Amino acid sequence: MKKGLKITLIALAVIAYTVALFFAFRALIIKGNAKVEDIETVVKSAKTEAIELDLKKANLNVKEGKEFKVVTNSKYITVNETKTRLSIKERRHSIFALDEDTEVTVYIPASLKIKNFGIETEEGSINVTSLTVKKLILEAGINDINFD
Repeated sequence: MKKGLKITLIALAVIAYTVALFFAFRALIIKGNAKVEDIETVVKSAKTEAIELDLKKANLNVKEGKEFKVVTNSKYITVNETKTRLSIKERRHSIFALDEDTEVTVYIPASLKIKNFGIETEEGSINVTSLTVKKLILEAGINDINFD
């Protein structure tokens, strides 16, 4: 065999082996780490005037509820609350994380008057079944958007 052909075959074998290791590592070590049992955060402040959502891949549902709360099935979602503002953010997933069906559901009582509602999302769908606000800011990437 010619020297150039041997080098090419060795290089292809090394590349194939590296790719196989990458996907094996991804499937064995990282699989399932992002998804967890539902995490429920009850919002304490009855004076919340603004809600900000910064999501990457998570699907967003906004519904009317008896209590003001956020429910998610992902460890990448953080909920921060101040006296008048609720912030929900999704941290960037690891490059090894498998695509998960991440959900964020925000339950808002009808009696709560929200002035500003901001949604920024890259890939997840947005489903809003009950929402009354003075100002809605929506920045959406590739996704389905449904307002009822």
